[in-house]
Parts: sequence; structure tokens; C-alpha cells
Amino acid sequence: MDAARPLAGVHIARLAFTAYALRRVLNALTLRRIGVVLGLCLILSTQVLAQPHLLEQWSIERIVEGWSYYFAEMAVTGLAMLGGFALAESVSERDGLRRAIVMSIALPASAALGYAVVVTILYPSQFWVFSLQFVGDTLRMTALGGTVALIHQLRRRSDAAADATHETEIAQEALAKQTLEARLQLMEAQIEPHFMFNSLANVQRLYETEPESGERLLENLKVYMRAALPQMRETRTTLGRETELCRAYLEVLRARMGERLRFKIEVPPELNDHTFPPMMVITLVENAIKHGIHRSPRGGAILVTARRDGECLTVEVADTGVGFRGNSGRGVGLANIRARLSALFGHRAELSLCANEPSGVVAAIAIPVR
Repeated sequence: MDAARPLAGVHIARLAFTAYALRRVLNALTLRRIGVVLGLCLILSTQVLAQPHLLEQWSIERIVEGWSYYFAEMAVTGLAMLGGFALAESVSERDGLRRAIVMSIALPASAALGYAVVVTILYPSQFWVFSLQFVGDTLRMTALGGTVALIHQLRRRSDAAADATHETEIAQEALAKQTLEARLQLMEAQIEPHFMFNSLANVQRLYETEPESGERLLENLKVYMRAALPQMRETRTTLGRETELCRAYLEVLRARMGERLRFKIEVPPELNDHTFPPMMVITLVENAIKHGIHRSPRGGAILVTARRDGECLTVEVADTGVGFRGNSGRGVGLANIRARLSALFGHRAELSLCANEPSGVVAAIAIPVR
């Protein structure tokens, strides 16, 4: 009784492996693979039609019969080799010496089995399976099937290498994107010291001369800081929050600049909830103030607008400052915006600059709507 238990266990293990191998073979016999094998057999079987003086020696019926028999020989043998190939794949999961050995055994064995079956059915009394012709035909079909199997293996390796390369590129792009975002967030978190010092100095001066204006400036500065600090730590915010940040910033500057700065923000309410990269709009506003309004003796106006064109959201910052100069559009702030847009959206987003009539510049950010 005790000796029978190990034998029963071995028998069960063999049955389990056989069921697993058969399942792998059936899964490998897909319609696509069967179609490829039959297509190759159909093409190769046409060689019998290339014999010289064929139509002179044989009738059309005999030619069609001979070709159909030859196609059947190749098709049955090819499908048998496909089954042997699938069985070899199930035995050897990975590429290497073991798979090569298993394939070198499975392909000729399955070719011989399939060819023996088909010739026994088609030529029961005319073909001897142990003849030299049988061996030669089997080796020829094995060579053809082995070539197809080798091409399949090489293509699979190539596809696997391409997939691995693609995944590595995706991972590198994601890492580069995260690194760029971290670096840009750090740069954005460094609020310009002279802006803060000048604003606080104005608060002190106004409290001494115009307490109400000083209190209003301090309140606007607090609003700006409350809006700016959280958004510097985020990678996504809304267009509404971005425009409110710009409004608070411009209010602080208007308290300092007086009538030299005028501004208007016109963003449709339905666009306020759209996601938008943080600190980009205010960078355009800062750029317009620094390079346009400040350099104009009469000051100027800032107009912030937004619109949606299909699947594209466009935000424009137009100023009436001095307009384009020699190095316009080459600043660090604009370069950072372009780099961030490229990292976040690729070629689907852009930053554009054009002249504003009669004076100034229009900077526009266009991003895809998500």
C-alpha cells in the first residue's frame, strides 16, 4: 500500500503535466498561426505547377488533383509541426540551450508524425514510411518549418527588446519630467526678494503717509501670499485660482505703481474649473510688467483673457508696454514655461508671442483640455 502511493503521485503529476502541455498546445493553435501556416503551405505547394511541359503531359483534372494532394501533405505536416513547436514552448519557457535542444527534437518528430499520417491516408498502398523518400521529404519539411520557427523566435526577441527599450524610454521620460517639475517648482518657490522688500517698504511708507492705502496694500499682499505659497507646491491647479493669484499680484503692484499700471482680467466663469499648470500665467504677467510696462514712461495696461477652442484652452496676457526688443522672448521665465509645457504635454501645448497693436506684446499659452 505504501509503495503504491509514490507511484500514484507520479502518475498524477504526469497527467497534470500532460494536461498543461495539451492546454498550451491548444492555446498556441490560434487562428492567426493556423492561417499563417496554411498560407505558407499554399504558397510553397504551387511549386508543383512550375514543372516544365506540365499542361502537355497532364490534364487539368490531374494537375488539380496532384496539387491538392501535395498541399494536403504540406498542410497536415505544417500543422503537426506547429503543434510540436507549441509543445516545445510549453516545456521550455525561456530562450536558451534547453529550448534549442527541445525544438531540435520536437520539430523533426512532429514533422515525421504529421507526414506519416497524411501519406498513410492519401497513399495507403503506394508509400512506405520507412523509405528514403519519406526521410528526405521529412527532412525537407523540417528544414522549412525550422526556418519559419527561427524567424519567429528572432522576431519575438526583437519585439521583446523593442518593448523593453520602449518601457525604459517611458521610465526615463517620466523621471526627467519629475526632475524638471521639481527643479522648476524650486525655482518658482524662490519669490523675488526685491518684490517682497519693495512691497513691504511701500506698506511702511504708506502707513506713515496714507494709512488706509497702506492697510489696503498689506491686505492685497496677504491675499497674494495665501494664493501663491500653496500653488508653488502643486503640479496642477485651476485656471480660476491662477487668475485670482494674478489679480492679487497686480493689486499689490498697482498700489506701488499707481496710475502707471492698469489691468483687467476677463475669464469666462465656465473656464475657472479647468485644470492648468501652476504659476505660468503669473509668470507671463511678471514678464509683461518687467519688460513692457516698467520700461514705458507712461506705464501701460495688462489684459488677461481666456478662451476655449474645441479641445484647446488658450490663456493670453496682453500688455501695452514698449513691445519687442532685441532679446524679447529669451528670458528664463519664458524658457521655463516652454520646458514645463513640453514635459507635461509634449507637442500638444505651446507658448507663443506676437506684437500687440498699437504697442506691447501678447503672450499666449495653449494647452489641451483634459
